[in-house]
Amino acid sequence: MSPELDWEFLMRLDPAKLEQHEHDVLQHQDVIVQLKRQQLQGEHSKNILQLFFITQFLLQLKVQESAMTLEELEKAGEEQAHTGNFGFFYHKRLFFFVFYYYADCVL
Repeated sequence: MSPELDWEFLMRLDPAKLEQHEHDVLQHQDVIVQLKRQQLQGEHSKNILQLFFITQFLLQLKVQESAMTLEELEKAGEEQAHTGNFGFFYHKRLFFFVFYYYADCVL
């Protein structure tokens, strides 16, 4: 069974100020991802809406992390292109394959 979600904690968060609570939200990320539909039945629409805003914030963080990772990969690729070592490009394609496969599984 999935862990229980701390609704009290989630409801105390202000969606407009989630950046200030990023560390706390990330600690609850695993529980949010593992939620099952049955666990949300009977919850008030206000709770579901709050969960939506928090999930949206988590996705924005993941997009930022992905953009930073892509930037680092591109920098590394440029450096390797200057040295003539093109094995990097194989790893870059492999990374994107794994990343998109994982994203499809999670979302």
